Amino acid sequence: GRGRNIAVDGADNNDDVVGGTLQNFPQDGVQEFQIITNRFSADIGRSASSAINVVTKTGGNDLHGAAGFYFRHDALSALPATLDRGLVATLGRPSFDREQYAGSLGGPLKRDKLWFFSAFEYRFQDAVVLTGVRDLNQRRVLTSFSPAPLRDTLLTGRGDWQTTTADRMAFRYALQRENDIDRGSLGGRPIGTADNRQQSFNNYQSFVYNWAHTFSPRLLNDFVFHENNFINRIPTFVENRNELRFPSVQDGGNFRIPQRTRQNRFQFRDNVSWTAGNHALKFGGGVSA
Repeated sequence: GRGRNIAVDGADNNDDVVGGTLQNFPQDGVQEFQIITNRFSADIGRSASSAINVVTKTGGNDLHGAAGFYFRHDALSALPATLDRGLVATLGRPSFDREQYAGSLGGPLKRDKLWFFSAFEYRFQDAVVLTGVRDLNQRRVLTSFSPAPLRDTLLTGRGDWQTTTADRMAFRYALQRENDIDRGSLGGRPIGTADNRQQSFNNYQSFVYNWAHTFSPRLLNDFVFHENNFINRIPTFVENRNELRFPSVQDGGNFRIPQRTRQNRFQFRDNVSWTAGNHALKFGGGVSA
């Protein structure tokens, strides 16, 4: 997961701190994706394992739209097979509901010349996590449920412009706002108390500009400018409660927080593709800061 390279519309989408994908996109906004696990060409680079390329949707000469809604509730679901039925008998069924809203719209601003596309997705989830409660009188740890809500907003907008027969430009902006509460103990062992949970706030924004110029049927130039901004905050969940760790429970404020990550990236990339007889050549370079 930390040794591969992910690109969206030719732009870097990697978390430089802990690895993994940096920003998520609405599912309705994805046109296609490619996964190469080995033997990829030298122009991809920056990967020790695999390369993933994602292309977002563009608008066309016809107006098209889509909308979707997904609903899931604990009243409509069976209990997980691994959940202790004795715990359910004591505490009741754990609460859970998830609602997802999605929509997309694309079409022409000027036929055969200028097009737009946008997609939106919102996930609203209320769930629980297993937490421990220290029973000091009985000298034991009881198991309980604690709230673990999630709110996630995804938005992307794209414009494509055929400026001349040889030039095409694309502009894409994307946004993700996410906050959630989850357990703070790694792997869930030992179990953490409600105070040991953590809350994360994530804010992602990215802009990509792409200019493709066709010199001839055998010679093509592709230029990409990319800027993204990522801010992650994990503030203190409880004040003045240092973590106490026992073999059976972790209590108090998690020792790994507060945390804050900020990542700003500017990227320039230019590639020239040239077909000469039976040979395909590619030249280019890139700068990322």
